[in-house]
Amino acid sequence: MNLYQNWLSPAALLLLAGFFAAPASALTERFCPAVKGSAAILSVIKTTSTTASLAWTVPIGATIISGYMIESVGPGGTKVLAGNVNSYDLPVSCASYTHRVAFYQYASCPGPWSNTVSTSCPPSTTTVVAPAPAPTPAPTTGWTQVGAGLTFTNASVGSSTTFGGIVGGKHYAWNGSSFVADSMSMMQVDYGSDGTRWGVAADTSIYRRDAAWTTIPGSLKQVSVGDATNVWGTNAGGSIYKWTGTGWTAMPGAAVNAAVGSDGAVWVVNGADQIWRWNGTGWDKIPGALRWISVGSAANVWGVNAEGWVYKFNTSTGGWDRPVVPAGSFIGVSTTTDGTTLLLRSDGTLWKK
Repeated sequence: MNLYQNWLSPAALLLLAGFFAAPASALTERFCPAVKGSAAILSVIKTTSTTASLAWTVPIGATIISGYMIESVGPGGTKVLAGNVNSYDLPVSCASYTHRVAFYQYASCPGPWSNTVSTSCPPSTTTVVAPAPAPTPAPTTGWTQVGAGLTFTNASVGSSTTFGGIVGGKHYAWNGSSFVADSMSMMQVDYGSDGTRWGVAADTSIYRRDAAWTTIPGSLKQVSVGDATNVWGTNAGGSIYKWTGTGWTAMPGAAVNAAVGSDGAVWVVNGADQIWRWNGTGWDKIPGALRWISVGSAANVWGVNAEGWVYKFNTSTGGWDRPVVPAGSFIGVSTTTDGTTLLLRSDGTLWKK
């Protein structure tokens, strides 16, 4: 995407107008404490007679990044571009420019600036320039891809050896060395820490794996299993239900995703991406915004936001940390009591730690 072409778009002008118009002291007091993390590393990828291509790393340890701010200084003065990318092209116009980049949660409050790089007009043929190290992909330390060759739309983990997912509308279970399909058609499956498995079909029918898959009365869009005694779910209308052992009890509130741990800890996410935690009689609002949440226990809660970034709840600070994960954006996460975690990337690949 050539973001330079969008510098003068209405959205960009509004963003920059807000950045320069807001009182600095008020913005700093309100927003800046949430921005932290290491500086990005900026590099020149290539230059031609008319363009220069820049790219930068995603800062490790940054929290709640909304985008990047690129500052370019040249003969025409200083230009600032804001966007949610990690590379861009700009015309060099046979003039020298210096560039740096910073990430931000709000455009009015950038994080630390990167190193500075320079570009100028080279010969008419494309020249590869390497004044700085090439961007390093986000590390995948501790994460291993499982089920290579399969495209998952949903996945769940009950323990380090018990997990499965949905591929092409069918349930696939891990047998110790590979995923094996069974005859069950489902759109979502969830594994408990004790081996309990529940699933939901496209027509909202509910199933539990006993000696074979057994139909359970009711209608759900999503089900979550901590263990055999802790099963919650949500229906198409957003109502929340708890399994009693013989039937479903309606719970207060509304949600699109419920998650329960084997210790009975329950969290939900509603249609506005708000996060709520069950206190035994009602719901406590938790700061942050998530699209999907998973609970292994009260001390092990993970989530994914609308941008595809992965978070883990920090019980000490009451906030969300961004753990090191494989590169890319994610659409789902599943975690369990022993800490084993699965990440579902937007390309359908599955990663386990």
